Amino acid sequence: MTAQTKQNQDNISMVSGAIRRSKDDLHEWSIYRQNLTSFIAAAFLKSANYESGKIDLPYGNFRMNGQAIKGVIRAAKAENTKLGQKAEIYLKFGLPRVTILELKPSDCKFLKEDSEVFRVLPAILAGIILSNLLQSERHHTDYFSDQHAISGFNYLRYAKADELRNEGRNVPIIAIKNLSVALDKRTFLDRCIFRIPPVSHFLHDISFTLKGGDTMAVLYTTESEMRVLLEVLSNSMAEKYLISGTIENNGCEMNVNEFGDRVAYVNTSDIYSWLTVAQTLRLGSSFVTPEIDANMIEQLIQTLALSPYRNFLCGKLDILLLDNVTKDMNLYDMAFITDYLRDWAIKLNRIVVMAAQPPTIEILTMFRKVLLIASGRVAYFGPSSHIMSYFEEIGFPCPPFKNPCDYYVDLLTHDYLTSESSWESRNRIKRLTDIWKERVVDVCEMQVTISELSPKVRHVSCHRVALLIYRRFFEMFLSRPWFYARELFYAFLISLFVGCIFYDIPDDRHAAITTRFGFIISILGVFLLPNLFIQIEKVFDERSYLIDDIRNRLYDPTFYVTVKILYDLPVGIVCNALYALPAYLLSGLPSRAMLYWPSALLFTIILSIHAFLWRYVTWIIAYGSSTQMSAIATTVVLLSSAIILSGFLIHPNSFPIFIKQLHYYNPTKCAGGLLAENEFLRRTVLSDWFFEIVTGSSIDYSNITELLIGCERRQILAKKIKNVKLFYNSVGEAERYRFTLLHTVREFEDRKLYTSQDYHLQR
Repeated sequence: MTAQTKQNQDNISMVSGAIRRSKDDLHEWSIYRQNLTSFIAAAFLKSANYESGKIDLPYGNFRMNGQAIKGVIRAAKAENTKLGQKAEIYLKFGLPRVTILELKPSDCKFLKEDSEVFRVLPAILAGIILSNLLQSERHHTDYFSDQHAISGFNYLRYAKADELRNEGRNVPIIAIKNLSVALDKRTFLDRCIFRIPPVSHFLHDISFTLKGGDTMAVLYTTESEMRVLLEVLSNSMAEKYLISGTIENNGCEMNVNEFGDRVAYVNTSDIYSWLTVAQTLRLGSSFVTPEIDANMIEQLIQTLALSPYRNFLCGKLDILLLDNVTKDMNLYDMAFITDYLRDWAIKLNRIVVMAAQPPTIEILTMFRKVLLIASGRVAYFGPSSHIMSYFEEIGFPCPPFKNPCDYYVDLLTHDYLTSESSWESRNRIKRLTDIWKERVVDVCEMQVTISELSPKVRHVSCHRVALLIYRRFFEMFLSRPWFYARELFYAFLISLFVGCIFYDIPDDRHAAITTRFGFIISILGVFLLPNLFIQIEKVFDERSYLIDDIRNRLYDPTFYVTVKILYDLPVGIVCNALYALPAYLLSGLPSRAMLYWPSALLFTIILSIHAFLWRYVTWIIAYGSSTQMSAIATTVVLLSSAIILSGFLIHPNSFPIFIKQLHYYNPTKCAGGLLAENEFLRRTVLSDWFFEIVTGSSIDYSNITELLIGCERRQILAKKIKNVKLFYNSVGEAERYRFTLLHTVREFEDRKLYTSQDYHLQR
């Protein structure tokens, strides 16, 4: 053996020893952090054991010596080993990432100075900078990616559920017995003709019993079955299911609605991405807890580091249901969440039911109970530590080098690949569920004494709900102001564009009549569509949290829309003013002299009312549509129909009788008629009343021209016609007179005036 080879082996041995020592230090750090987590949780929750100074830690009074801490930090700073590529990995390992490390012991007011845990906290940890903890991504690369370097050592050292002490208490206890859920797929027409219902069964005879301190993992083969179970128990069902069975709480039987009022449900729907973590936690907790400590939220954010996962905090409830909230987490984050929830359940005597797909058997055994569902039936319910022995006993042992969690789920999954595999898997699932049904004896029975029911969810008053909704709108605006300010910008640009198209409409040519009608119909309908499309986009953006809030019964949808209207009103007023004024002023239509600004203001008010009406109609369409494109298509069809039936494009006399009623109640026809009346007559009851309010005096109309049409050779003057009401389209009607503005000929009932030139109609 050469000297070079020997030196290389020595170097490899030295590096291997350094890695092994570093990992031993890291293991001690992981154990210490779990004790630290339990202590901080007890301090936050202010449990009775904390007040008395007796806290049961998972690993007792474990002490981490200073040499191990120095070894962890020294290895983290090393640059020539894989262990030193990310120094913060050492501090993140063994969650939670408690930021107490950057504080001085005197700053930790919630910690006891004489605590056995913090006596061993060396001063060297005070130099760790918080920025180093936060500058890397949350989902870091697994530190133990090279399995050969671990040498078979298991570093996920969270205690099993059976190893933790759980004081036996009588309450709370929930018992679900023979719960069956089905969905009637009949339509309204099928119900009217009494057709036999095609029923889709989701759950069959689901039974389990849990008591305070229990955490149960729901293993499932079909996501819809798991979600139906949680939605039924939380009374947040999206469909009207056919439910049978018995639900008991502390020995008292109750229905789904009563049980749902006592349950906190956390689903996996995406949280609103444009709210910060602190805003999401505060708003979510404020809807159900009238009195919340703001400092508690900050401590939770710093301690848990759960920024992208949850948007809902629970009040003082006994039962917590969770969807598969850990499905996008890595192994260490999943272990921490599970450990935190079970610690919360044990210390506060709560019940936690969580859907899970644990990647390892260690994660599964952290739960006290396991419920395995297959084809809507129970295949196993009991302690997590007994699941392997149970399947071995019935002849289905887990093969070597196979993950038991994946194996049992695959064992109960229906295989649709071929007809033979489908038949075989269906029989296997039926056999396993039947075996469980025959073998189970009083597994779901528990001695229960009837006692007080679990507390209900505490919802805040309607005034506070309105304030919270308004506050959320405001914080969403601050998070991305351009998303809301662009509506104003686009409205102003569109108004300038319309004003340029109809710039300075003349009053000395016959074409000015048609141009005026074109301007009115364009600004009322055609160029209003872009603004309505923005409203549809905003509604679909808000639906990401609105649907969950309604399912959780935080507020009524009508109440939400009312608050939204009040919040949107100032923005809508400014937007409509920017949409109406520039185009109207550029068109040259406002009356000259003293009526210039009153005319512009009246035009803006009429157009704003019409725009607000279509704004709210668009909201209704968007809330009721399944997709954004369907909402846009429906809005375009309705607005186009309103334009066609307004009488500006097609004469009302050309409409069939049954369509004339739609024409009469058409909002676009009413708004367009008012604008045309004010433009051509210059005097209406509405304009008289409005101008008198604005100017404070009546207007002298004796010398005001109603309609001026230029002429080359001569002018024909028509004297003022009293009591003439101009029709809301191109036709004016009176008791004795009828005239049309679409042609160069005016017809009167008593007399007719004809001219081959243009004419001038004056008052």
